[in-house]
Amino acid sequence: EIVGYHLDQAYRYRAELGPVGEGAQALAHRAAQVLEAAGLRARARGDHTAAANLNARGLDLLPREDRLRVSLLAELGDTLFWLGFYADAGSALADAVDAARRVGDRGLEWHARLGQARLATQTATRAGLNVELERTAKEALAVFEELHDFRGLAKARYLLGTAYGWQFRNAAAAQAFEQALVNARFAGDPFLESICLGMLVGLPAHLPTPVAEAIDRLEAMLGSASTRFVEQELVQSLAYLCALQGRFDDARDFLEQARKLIEEFASEVHLAMFEAFEVARVERYAGNLEAAETALRNGHEVLERLGEQGWRASVSAHLAG
Repeated sequence: EIVGYHLDQAYRYRAELGPVGEGAQALAHRAAQVLEAAGLRARARGDHTAAANLNARGLDLLPREDRLRVSLLAELGDTLFWLGFYADAGSALADAVDAARRVGDRGLEWHARLGQARLATQTATRAGLNVELERTAKEALAVFEELHDFRGLAKARYLLGTAYGWQFRNAAAAQAFEQALVNARFAGDPFLESICLGMLVGLPAHLPTPVAEAIDRLEAMLGSASTRFVEQELVQSLAYLCALQGRFDDARDFLEQARKLIEEFASEVHLAMFEAFEVARVERYAGNLEAAETALRNGHEVLERLGEQGWRASVSAHLAG
């Protein structure tokens, strides 16, 4: 990030002094490359705000038809999605699709199209979105296999696992996430690796596994959690499993650990979902319905303000129940 900042500033000073020649353009391109790498590092540690800032700075250095600019646009769209800025994410991803088609880069187009498909499941209201996501992910798999794009394969399989999970096909979801994890590691993308692993560590709580066995497995994994995201997923799942055993004090302790991890870097939308799903579920099992209702209403209010549709529908259903 520091190197990218200095390269960025060097280019801008050069541009202020006179016409921008090939040397200055090469400097701008190098600055954008370093800023893109810094953005990926920021995402890997869970700092999506920093990643979005770095992506935007890189974009500002490049001409519209530059392939690196298209890549940065797609990255920015994904990062804004994770932050819950859905309208801005949609604009960035639509621009990325159009730009990728103009430069004739099929791989970049499908990276952006996957982002659009995932965004639609959170913001659109038409029926069948999970089936659409599954179909788009499978189409993307064929493209990325042809291009030997392991990062694209990881993204497509992650979204395929997500689609399966939303259809309650948990065994199929686990297989897709495992394959996505292998692809992410081969691609050298720690953020994708982290979110795939995070989904996998949460699955034992939703598979036909004895509760005590699932707790033992997750507690054994907790000491070697590779990122904050993975640790968060682990303690959230442990909170749920402890609640199933009637160990509500332990469940609340795990929730408090998860909250601290989320508050460190996570966006408003992730905090809202944590309240509405994790906190409310534990309090409902504990028989504390007032606390569960408060958590659900707090989450629903934030999701409604942000224009989120997918998870908010589930929150509304839980609130009604």
